[in-house]
Amino acid sequence: MYSNASSITFNESGYGRSVLSSVGSRQGCSWGGFLYCLTIHPLLKKLADEFPGCVILAPADDFHITAPPPS
Repeated sequence: MYSNASSITFNESGYGRSVLSSVGSRQGCSWGGFLYCLTIHPLLKKLADEFPGCVILAPADDFHITAPPPS
């Protein structure tokens, strides 16, 4: 599944363009998303430990950091 580049098609205003993608997890691949989460978790944990006033929300491959305003 990951040995060859996959084709991603963008369709904008009726004009389709395909681009080859050979990096990142494949769209819809739960294994790739799971491995990404395992990889990023120690970094997010370290951030949370260093900045206890912040809240880090990371449901999957997107994350948001909220923090109190500067005083």
